[in-house]
Amino acid sequence: MNQDFEAAKKLFSIAVSDMQTGAWDSAYEYLTKALSLAPGRISILNNLASVYIKRGQFDEALKTSRLSLEQEKNAAAMLNIGIVKFKTKGSEAAIPDLIEALRLDSKLEAAWLILGEVYHELGVFEKALECEDECLKINPQNSSALLNKANTLKNMGQLDDAYFFIEMAIHSKPHYDEALWNKSLICFFTQKYQEGWDLSDYR
Repeated sequence: MNQDFEAAKKLFSIAVSDMQTGAWDSAYEYLTKALSLAPGRISILNNLASVYIKRGQFDEALKTSRLSLEQEKNAAAMLNIGIVKFKTKGSEAAIPDLIEALRLDSKLEAAWLILGEVYHELGVFEKALECEDECLKINPQNSSALLNKANTLKNMGQLDDAYFFIEMAIHSKPHYDEALWNKSLICFFTQKYQEGWDLSDYR
């Protein structure tokens, strides 16, 4: 039994490394092997659900997240369910699960990030900004949250602040193509035309 658990831990560690590099198929193989050795292990189930989401296997992601919840109610499983609903049923459907994830763990960085994206898509920019700020309190270097905050501020007409946060996003993640393209848009809006043209190749 202990040998199986130790083997599962090693497989899980390899899978997490694969996830960090975007090797989703390899991560899937290692996680399913780990799960066969440690059935019901919440950390394996939640990471496997995340891989299913990346692979577009949303039904499997839901099923795996619910298996995790059967073991114990946990924030990561609720987050995964919220992400699946966001991708398959729209923004409003995702809100209750994301809020529940944050009720269970108010420091869950990814939940604040996704909830901010949900509110942004709904056009509720004040709430989007609140979520982005909460995410950045947890991790001030979160480049996605910095970019999202810049775009939210841009949509609220706060262009100087938007420019500041897009600069922070690029500083946090150099060669961030999406941020560089959005910076070019903000430059055009703020009449920094030459800078905008210089960046427009990142479209």
